[in-house]
Parts: sequence; C-alpha cells; structure tokens
Amino acid sequence: MEETMRNSLSRFGFVALVLCCPLLCAEDTRTWKDDTGLFSIEASLEQIDGDSVKLKKTDGTSITLPVSKLSAADRQYIANLSANNPFGSGGNTAAQQPKLGFASFAGLAVKAVDLSQARDVGGNAPTNWSGGVDPAPPLEQLADVSRLTFSMQGVPERAMPRRTDFFVAGNKVVTAFNVPAEIGNRTSEKNFTRICIGFIDTGDSMINDTPLKLRPLGISPDGKRVLFHQDTWEFPTFGKRTLMHLAEITEQGWAAVATFEPFAEQKRTGNAASSGADIYGATWVDNEHVLVQSESTTLFLLNVNTGKALWKNRIAQRGDIALSPGKKYCFLPIGSRTVLCETMTGKALGAVDNMQSLKLRFSPDGKRFATCNSQGIMLGDTATGKVETPFFVAGSTNTLPMFWIDDRYFLCGGNMVDTTHKTTVWTYTGLRDNTKFVDGYCWCLFDRMRQDAILTAVTLPHTTMPVVNNQPDGEAELALKQGSEVALVVEDSITKDRAAIRKSIEKKIADNGWKISDAAEISIILKIEEEKADKVSYTASSRPFPLPPIPRPSFRGQGGVEVEFQPERYCLSIVKGEKEIWGMNKLTSPPAQLPLDVVKDASLQEVIDKEMEQLNYKEWLEKLNIPKTIVRKQEGKGESRVTENGIE
Repeated sequence: MEETMRNSLSRFGFVALVLCCPLLCAEDTRTWKDDTGLFSIEASLEQIDGDSVKLKKTDGTSITLPVSKLSAADRQYIANLSANNPFGSGGNTAAQQPKLGFASFAGLAVKAVDLSQARDVGGNAPTNWSGGVDPAPPLEQLADVSRLTFSMQGVPERAMPRRTDFFVAGNKVVTAFNVPAEIGNRTSEKNFTRICIGFIDTGDSMINDTPLKLRPLGISPDGKRVLFHQDTWEFPTFGKRTLMHLAEITEQGWAAVATFEPFAEQKRTGNAASSGADIYGATWVDNEHVLVQSESTTLFLLNVNTGKALWKNRIAQRGDIALSPGKKYCFLPIGSRTVLCETMTGKALGAVDNMQSLKLRFSPDGKRFATCNSQGIMLGDTATGKVETPFFVAGSTNTLPMFWIDDRYFLCGGNMVDTTHKTTVWTYTGLRDNTKFVDGYCWCLFDRMRQDAILTAVTLPHTTMPVVNNQPDGEAELALKQGSEVALVVEDSITKDRAAIRKSIEKKIADNGWKISDAAEISIILKIEEEKADKVSYTASSRPFPLPPIPRPSFRGQGGVEVEFQPERYCLSIVKGEKEIWGMNKLTSPPAQLPLDVVKDASLQEVIDKEMEQLNYKEWLEKLNIPKTIVRKQEGKGESRVTENGIE
C-alpha cells in the first residue's frame, strides 16, 4: 500500500496549467527575461500552447520556452493576455496564471521525531512571576497591499471547499481548499486540494492542485517556508493524520524540503484508532523552530532543520499558541492555570491562576495581555502577572477573533474596546473566524462557495471613528462596579432548592463587592423559560463515536423511535430598567447517544424522562461566574461592516 501511495504521489507531483488560448498573437516586441534575471531577448509573443510559449525574435526566428522559466512580470503579461482573450475562458486573472509544479513529497524519507530525547519541562510555575516585556521588533508596513483573488474555477459544481485556513507572513499568504469532487465519496480519485500562494504587495497568486488532502499549518516569518499537515479523505481519520510536510516556495516554484512524523512513537505504541499520533496544529516561532501540537494535547518545540525536538509538555487545551510580539514568551494552558513560558526552553516563568485559556493575546508593545471569557474581558500586566478586575462589554465573546489593534484598543469579536475607559467605541460586523491581524492589517478571507475566494485587508481603526477622541470618563460608563447596589429576584419558575439557590447567588454578589437592596435600579434575575417541545427520534447507529464502535441509539431528528421531552432554558440576567446588560443561559436537551444496555430493560421514553429529571440549574449556576465590572451600553459608538471590498 505504501508503494502504491508513493507511485500515486509521483504521478501527481507536478501539476501544470493548460491555458485556454492555444493560439494567441501579440505583435508588440518587448523584452523577455528568464526567472533568474540574467538572460533576456527582444521578441514578440507568437503563440501560447499549454505550458509553453513561442516567441518570435527580431531576426525572424522563433524560440519555444516553458512558461515556468519566465520572469514573474512576463508570466503576468501572459496571464493578462489570456484573461482578455474574447475566444478564451476570460474571467479571473488569477485563474489564468501559470501553475507551478507543486512539491512532491514522495521521494522524501519520513523523519520520525524522537520525543523521548526532548526535555520534559512539566508545568510547575514559580510562585514569583519572572516574566518580562517582549515588544515586537520594528517592522516596515507594506506601502501597497492588494486584494487577492483565489480561483475556484475547476471546482465541481456540487462540491463544497472545506477546511479553509490562511496564514500571512512578509509579503506572502498561503491558503488551501480541500475539495471533495463527489459529495459523499470520500475515496474518490477526483478529490483534490487547491493550494494558493498570494503576494500581497503585487496581487499576484499561484494556484496549484494536488490529490493529497493538505492543510497549511503556517508560513515562516520570512515567508519562504510553508508547513502542511497531510490528512486523509477517508472517515474516520484517527491515527492517520500523522505526516507534516515542509515546502519551500519561491517565484520559480516549489521545493520539497522534509517530511516529519512528529508523534511516531505514539503511533507505534497506541491504539490504531487513537488520535494520540495525529497532528492538530503548528506555530512558527522563527525561521527554524515550530511548536507542534497533537490531538492528544502533547506539545513540543521542533527544529525543522535538524528534525530534533528540544522540549515537550502536556497542555490542557488545543488551539493557537499565544506568542509574545518578540516570540520570547508563550502562554500555555497547563492544569487549571495558564502558564507563561520561555518559548525556546519551555521554562515556566509564572502563572495566571483560575484561568485556562489559549486565547490570551499580547499587546504590540508587549506590556499587557488580554482575553475574553465568561467573566468578561481580562487585562494583565506581563511584567508582574497581575490581572485587573474583569469587565463585561455587551456583545463580547470568545468564539470570534480577538486581537490587539494597537496598545490601547482590543478587538473582541466585532467590538473594538477602549481598554483605558473599558467601553466599546466601535463595532465591526462581518468579521468571522477567518480573520487575522498581521502587521497593522486585519486580514479577512471571504470564501464564496463555488466562486472565487477573496482575501482582503482592512486597516483598523479607520478615519471615521470620531468617538475615539471624545470618550467620557470611564467611571461614568460603569453600570456595575465595586459598592454598587443590586436587587435579587428569584422567580417562581425556580422550584427546586430555592433557598440554596438564593444563598448561592447572594454569595456571588458579595464576592463581586456589590450590595443587595430591593430598591436598587439594577436587578439580578434568575428564571426558567420553557421552550417549544418537539418530538425527537433515535435510530440505532454503529458510527465509531465515541470509541470503540458499539451500536447505540443515536439522536438523529428523523425516523426511528420517537420520544417526547420538555426543553427548559435556565436564565440568569442583569437588567437595568427594561434593558438586559448581561446574561447567561443554558438550554436543556436529551442525551445525544445512549448505550443499548441502558434501554434493554426499559422503554426509551422512560430512559429519556429519567435523564431529563436529572438535569437541574443548581450545578450550572454553581459553575457560572458573574463578571465583577459591567459596562453600560455605549450609545454613541459607531458601526461599520467588513466586506470583501474593505470597510463600508
């Protein structure tokens, strides 16, 4: 099977573009250069044939050259002629640009990373915080940034690109679209990945298709190397996403550098269906070192030049590693804390207690860090590790992108928050998960299904933000702060453990430094709302989740055995007048799956009724944190929409 795969990779290692204009004449004589810039000739374009061009020299003789051997300017000239050809396919310039051969990894030996030789740094942080400020090195922002269009031409009409992600470094961006050519056929030989490399200063792009299912893991800071994670088109994929490819990209094409198997030992000793050997993600630290994560939350630092692991640790969550601007420090969730570590050594320097998150973000000057969770927005000092009292801003969420715009403004979801006055000054709609902030630009990828994908850059904040310089005193915008009075209302819909529930909320109020007063303008309200009850159905399923594959009734919503249930919504909210300024809720639902042995002696309806009775709001409420500081809604803030054309 391995030999078959190697042969398959060899067949598809080079992918060339066939231009849609087999005969295209251009009478103008111009200077043509090769890709090295050392050689040039005066000639006119006589013919484009496949991936070659025929040039007519001034002496009347002709010469045929591969398009890939021409300079970037000459390739762009050919692409423009092809796009403007009325007898060709026309359309997107990016779609007509020459495809360069994609790096074939078939001939590379797989380098198994020996994690047993890596230093196990553990997670014991010292009592005293010993971190420091690590600002970003001076970077020259690109003067001209072009919107990039990545071609979706050739994508099957019914196919839907999946697993889209992108990375920006220097003047380059890399993205990839995993395209199943036939819906439902995961093993089709027609499935392919479209790899796109774009140059954000010129707007040029290179499009390459490969039968491998690849996903980019990142691009090196100098923009010269790209890491790919090799997946499989089959499902399930546990124990198969084990290879990581390193490729070098230039204007002349691709070069395969190395193939790593980061968690080879886990694959050898683990269960064949286990995800312990699977790669989850990677984060470039510099041009030689990468932090690599497994699905089972093993993290280690890899030197991609030597293939050696320097240190390793076990983290509590998977996700984007938060690096300081100068890359000297990183935040890692270890145990129940978030630990500040030295990136190159893994040494623990301090910890943020009672917080477990990978979404801490350093400010550009390296002096502060911030995150958003159920308690609100939290700000910390990187020199001391001290965390300020959290504050809540309506609309803030940790499910959308969050990053610092500059040393003062923090974008949380679509809200631009002034961290000085602790209030929202602007809201951007249209921001999604596919948003990243790099070198002063907010990059947004708009994946238009079965059309071209658009990558656009917007500068935030923009010039139409008059409220930024006219903020009132921060204290005037606080609806709740230390010493505030609140009324507590536990509605009649709460029937179980009313006294204990009220006592629990009173303790939370006291811990936040508030006082209870029945005459207070602001009320904390706990209630239950019954949602519309629809019948649901369960069908027997042998789908291998959770492992091992055991047949079990699985909630599908149609067919099977119908059962009834009454969903309830637990609601805890803080209300001023008739306006809610903060709120959390939970909707109860029946279990998604049940083992067959649970229902063999009882009807499925009885089992569901019993499961629903066991659900209660007490456990949910005990785990819930009410933010200590809540900011009143800012009426004067502005709003803009981010689209593929920029800010509107």
